[in-house]
Amino acid sequence: MKFIGDKIAIGEIPAADIAAKFGTPTYVYDEQKIRKNYRRAFNAFAKHYPDFKMFYAVKSCNNPAIVNILRQEGAGVDAASVNEILLAKHSEFGVGTGVRDEFADIALAVTGIDAERKDFRLLEKAAELTAKMFRSKVAEYGLKPPQLKMEPARYFVGNAGYLIGRVHSIKESYKKIAGL
Repeated sequence: MKFIGDKIAIGEIPAADIAAKFGTPTYVYDEQKIRKNYRRAFNAFAKHYPDFKMFYAVKSCNNPAIVNILRQEGAGVDAASVNEILLAKHSEFGVGTGVRDEFADIALAVTGIDAERKDFRLLEKAAELTAKMFRSKVAEYGLKPPQLKMEPARYFVGNAGYLIGRVHSIKESYKKIAGL
């Protein structure tokens, strides 16, 4: 979300234009922000562990347009239920081309990392420490280095959705609080 002149815009589209076309309330996503979030997270982790694959957990937001955006970016899909698997197949992931099979998850609170911040040191540090811990456990158990797979899905879309609505009236008490 940004201002273009004195108008609020999602991406490059004024929110008023979206409201006029689709009515209110309506919920929209900023595609470029989703792509930027994916690339930032993927690059942070791939830099520290080259055999790396990012997955999108469909359960975090099963909007088919978002699933397709992340497929285009190169994400696999984490689909657990029948409906999630059907959505993944409908979105052209297909079995064997990204639909997640059995693998061990590494829990990482990437969702707690603020994707809006201009300082991405926390994301970089999380990637570095995750890869270091992963390599350490692989060595400790004498495993052949596997592919590191992660699905911090809420990080991709958490800051990219906007509810657009109209104010029809303002209560007198709100006017006093807001100084109107």
